[in-house]
Amino acid sequence: MSTAVNKANTGRAFYIPFNLSPGWMFTQRIDLPVAYTDTVGPQNTAGNWKLGINDWFIEEILTTPELIKNTTLFASVRFVFPTAGLGPFGNSQYE
Repeated sequence: MSTAVNKANTGRAFYIPFNLSPGWMFTQRIDLPVAYTDTVGPQNTAGNWKLGINDWFIEEILTTPELIKNTTLFASVRFVFPTAGLGPFGNSQYE
């Protein structure tokens, strides 16, 4: 069994912007990460190299128009979906 922990992450992030009334913007971010790791966990008890889906998330972002010169504000909320199941790929819970 390997004692070194290695991990290679990849995946896709999609940004979908929507222009609202003058200056306001609503953006959806969808992140779909994938990992290739030898980390030991409930889904990889032997510590062999294994490919798996990490927890996916969606983030909703609202950006204000320029309030004062070169200043805008934004607020966001992120929803994490336990698509990975247990470790080492995820934590098996919604966040």
